[in-house]
Amino acid sequence: MTADQPTAAATVADDLVTETLLRCWLRETGARPDADTHTIDIGLPASGLSIRAMVTHRSPSGWHRFTQPELVSPAGTPSPVDAGLLATLLVREITAEQGLPAAHGTEALGRIIDSARRIAAHLDARRTVGHPSAVPPFLAAEQASLTGHPFHPAAASRQGASDEAMAVYSPERAGYFALHWFAAHPSVVSTSGVPAAEGGPAAQLPGGRHPVTRLLAELFGGDASPGATGRYRPIEADPSAPPGTERGGPPDPHLPPGYVPVPAHPWQARELTDGADGPLAQLLADRRLIDLGRSGPWWYPTSSLRTVWRPDSRVMLKLSLGLRITNSRRVLHLGELRLAEMITRLVDAGLGAALTARHPDFHLIGEPDWVAVTRPDRRPPSRASDRLGIPGSAEASGGGDAGDGAVALATAIRTNPFGPTDRAVSMAALVAPRPDRAADSRGRSRAAMLPRLLTRLADRRHEPVRVLAETWFERYLTVLAAPVLDLYLQFGVGVEAHLQNTLVTLDADGWPVAGWYRDSQGYYVAASAASATERLLTGFATNLDVIFDDELVTERIIYYLFVNNVFAAAGALGAAGVANEHRLLGRARDLLSRMDSDARSDRGPAGPPAVRRRLLATLLTSPTLPSKGNLRTCVDGRDELIGPVATQSVYVQIPNPLLEAAP
Repeated sequence: MTADQPTAAATVADDLVTETLLRCWLRETGARPDADTHTIDIGLPASGLSIRAMVTHRSPSGWHRFTQPELVSPAGTPSPVDAGLLATLLVREITAEQGLPAAHGTEALGRIIDSARRIAAHLDARRTVGHPSAVPPFLAAEQASLTGHPFHPAAASRQGASDEAMAVYSPERAGYFALHWFAAHPSVVSTSGVPAAEGGPAAQLPGGRHPVTRLLAELFGGDASPGATGRYRPIEADPSAPPGTERGGPPDPHLPPGYVPVPAHPWQARELTDGADGPLAQLLADRRLIDLGRSGPWWYPTSSLRTVWRPDSRVMLKLSLGLRITNSRRVLHLGELRLAEMITRLVDAGLGAALTARHPDFHLIGEPDWVAVTRPDRRPPSRASDRLGIPGSAEASGGGDAGDGAVALATAIRTNPFGPTDRAVSMAALVAPRPDRAADSRGRSRAAMLPRLLTRLADRRHEPVRVLAETWFERYLTVLAAPVLDLYLQFGVGVEAHLQNTLVTLDADGWPVAGWYRDSQGYYVAASAASATERLLTGFATNLDVIFDDELVTERIIYYLFVNNVFAAAGALGAAGVANEHRLLGRARDLLSRMDSDARSDRGPAGPPAVRRRLLATLLTSPTLPSKGNLRTCVDGRDELIGPVATQSVYVQIPNPLLEAAP
């Protein structure tokens, strides 16, 4: 490594965050580049200054490219602006606009700067350690999103975690680690189906074993009954980090008879057991909870950081993690866990089969099971730490109901359909800039995975890359966007199909052949479908916040699927110079028009009701569309996993890019 490489990485990270801040500002304020001068001028009345930048690429979807911005003052000559100064100025404008003291934006500013620093660390690590080799395709894609969300100013922020910890726990750093395990007495464990201490015959497997506890025992190291053996073998174990170091532990800690093994993220386990007044202190003191330490094979963090994967496991694990990642602490709530369980049951009750009949290449990944350490009354431990997001205040529990609050020690269990050879790639990985890679064959630096894939395909086939990009985009719409739209139109179910939660399976040439949606906490059942859903699965919505007005469901589908996903794919390809963005948006309009025509012709009892068809009309004709304002949400200080769904984030209206592609 040469002496200038860390500086180079920091410079690249600064450029990326600067570009993101400018994109966010334009999106969230409605400002548009001057059509004649191709410049943006951002007035900053709170500071008496302004920011000016040239627009080198204009995107209908907001994926603009800029020259380095300059600070313009009435008295002086323009001077370059870096990400830290730009963030300071923009955050100050937002707080002043809202009548808040300037200090209100300090935390948001800290997260933005932390994000830039983390991105630089990711790039430095890739330069010094190199790219992981012999990594399964799914994992390689999960490790590829080095820069995070393209419209989030603090996309890589991980407040509360040291650099040393993130070297082990970050997918961007090719991290891997053994799980930390606790043994929990059944009186303080709640699980999917029924609490572990209350399992009736209907909830048991032969031998009186609850299915979830059996799975947990297998994951821990074999059946939990006396004398049982068996454990997964570590894969690609790093000889520099043998069991017993920070990554692993002894292979076979003792599980007391009758206790339930509960996995935890090692970072979370350390936070929970550090000190005598932690939220689990009483349970540990009276031995209803026993700390078993780290053990077992390596698990690999996916792009969400808290979900871990193994190629030889039939499940993934989503772990409670009290880190504030972007805007939110990723601590699981009992309501989220129950929702995931019931959604999986709804899919299994017939929703999945009905959707598959219409879209055989699209799949909903379920999270059928979960485990949580609670008090004997099934409530989360109440001695809370705000830093961990554990209830003890109305804010931490999302409205004061501790029985549905955050759980410091909890795991959602997700079905794992991806083995060591599956080429399932998240849309986030496909569009994220890759400044760690050398320039592509056309000399483009920082090119994302998808533009690189299409460029290589064009070189092999001797075909125009823009033609191939349109074909790829059409297939992506077919296997991913159309099924998500149909899920709402036909069945009244919406999902948060954003870049990170959606994946496409690629064939050997890189064409999309299947679509996937993951994250069972991101479901909405529309009020128009409440009765049909109840008929399909009796008691589905009991004690769950899952039924929402169609208007809200429509808003979320438009944002997550189109603004966040479809427009991102089109914008990224256009910004990379491998496609005409207007033509890609035209293909999206064509899909919507076909679906709208089909919906209008199918007005019988089985067709979509008018309230759902408005989704298509809004996308095709509305001058503006709803979009989450990530910069404003960041400055506002909201944790987006807390509080009523309708107000968890700040939403704004943006110009509808599809109108630019209208005939």
